[in-house]
Amino acid sequence: MSLPTHLNTARLTLRPPVASDAVWIAREIAHPEVAPWLTSLPYPYTLGDAETWLGSLGQQNGQYVIEAGERIGVVTLRADPDHPELGYWLCRDQWGQGYMTEAARAVLAAYFSVRPGPVPSGYVLGNAQSANTLRKLGFVNTNVVTQATARGEVEVQKMTLTRTAWLDHAKEPGGIPA
Repeated sequence: MSLPTHLNTARLTLRPPVASDAVWIAREIAHPEVAPWLTSLPYPYTLGDAETWLGSLGQQNGQYVIEAGERIGVVTLRADPDHPELGYWLCRDQWGQGYMTEAARAVLAAYFSVRPGPVPSGYVLGNAQSANTLRKLGFVNTNVVTQATARGEVEVQKMTLTRTAWLDHAKEPGGIPA
């Protein structure tokens, strides 16, 4: 699967992460209101962790820093065509403005233009903002799993989005723009 390296929306620019993002990424992920909702990252998250992640990307695509005049978050769609997965986080002071829905919508549109799907994702139970984002994108619940994280075990609501559901959702008022 090959996604564009850069994506643009009405308010956002999505670009590949670069080495100079490490300090910012480490600081924002470590924020006490962001870290508890992230399931696959070490805790506490350090500059070394950010540098390791950035160094591991190589030529992978599907990893984007979200910018709205400044860096405000990260959205990823794992590039493995057999096991894609949407993941994301947003700086705490940017929550509630629709940025993540807008960014993820752009990434999913690019994905579904080259792959049939489906795309799994999920959220830690209690994370109403993330649940709302995924529902607005057309994801539906599949199952709840207990997942081990660096902070202990958490309950994760797994969800999925098929290409058919994506296209159907696009036809609804306020759905995904064509």
